[in-house]
Amino acid sequence: MSKLPLTVSLRFALFDTESYNAGIYAYENDVLYAYSIPAYYYRGTRTYLMLNYIIYKGFEIWLRYSQTYFDNKDVVSSGLSEIQGNTKSEIKAQLSIKF
Repeated sequence: MSKLPLTVSLRFALFDTESYNAGIYAYENDVLYAYSIPAYYYRGTRTYLMLNYIIYKGFEIWLRYSQTYFDNKDVVSSGLSEIQGNTKSEIKAQLSIKF
């Protein structure tokens, strides 16, 4: 039996904290040589899906989509990273070629 060339990681988390200072941190799988440890604060959900596909020997692709939804906020973050709305999303893609 041959091994499937696809690896899938996913998470759906519910959180409810009193403030940013009472936030919860959780490690998430990420693309090669990167890491993600987002803060879960206030009330909402956090979802991510990570795919790693070996296209051919020496060729791999990583795809990652994550989304945080805040139930009780109208603005996410502040300053230059401020988002008008209650949802923060992120997409990452990476191709690895080994010689």
